[in-house]
Amino acid sequence: YASAGQSNEGGEAPIASAPANLLGPLTDAYIYNPTAAATQQLEIGVNNQGNSASMFGPEMETARVVAAAWGRRIMLIKHALSGAHLANDDLADSFYPLTGTQWTTQLNRTIAAFAYERGQGRECEIYSFFWFQNEADMIGVTGGGALYVSSYQSNLNLYTDTYRDLISLRGFGRSNLRFIAIKSAIAIVPYTTVVNGSPLNVQANNAIQAACDANENAQAMWIADIATFIDGIHLDAPAQVKVGNRRALIALSSFAPFIAWAAKVRNYI
Repeated sequence: YASAGQSNEGGEAPIASAPANLLGPLTDAYIYNPTAAATQQLEIGVNNQGNSASMFGPEMETARVVAAAWGRRIMLIKHALSGAHLANDDLADSFYPLTGTQWTTQLNRTIAAFAYERGQGRECEIYSFFWFQNEADMIGVTGGGALYVSSYQSNLNLYTDTYRDLISLRGFGRSNLRFIAIKSAIAIVPYTTVVNGSPLNVQANNAIQAACDANENAQAMWIADIATFIDGIHLDAPAQVKVGNRRALIALSSFAPFIAWAAKVRNYI
């Protein structure tokens, strides 16, 4: 499983507020740690790659639920950067395919993770990809004054297609890899500013929905019903657990043996 995005994917929820079942090394759950250049057992506050060592995101609950469902070793490849754009701005914070620095970092991390696993004699495959980013593109402006949000749908389509193609060509996953994109639940200024007749947050979420509708095996995930915030922008600990749980169940729903199992644990969300 792989993920990318900005600060809410990285996570700013305080570990001090994490539930007990996410503390300590998680059974059968591993994460590629680029600092150690190795895959390690996933442990909150140690290698979960939150926005700081005292923070976590949705990765912990996602890994716990998925590992429990499979009943065997699973691995996460995570890359997130606060404030990162999807827009083709050629800046250091861009996830734009082929030119963005964060795109390159993400792809190189995936290549390194597979090289490490194969070097240990383990074969693996990316089953689902989680995308949690759009806030920066809601309010980001190019040098010419055009809002990034206007090109978000086409950029996300290109991102999805390019990522899948490269993953498939390298033998890391399927050409129709499951893609799950989270819609933003932020509802404060300036994200609610009306531009061209519609609030920016609505435009961004509509772009995510349209991009997912246009792509096979892609799903937009709504979180407004479970989102609670630290500061109006960053999800708190209960919300990160619920988001992690929900996206894990969506990912597992691709695999028939686990549909019944997923239905049993819906009380978690």
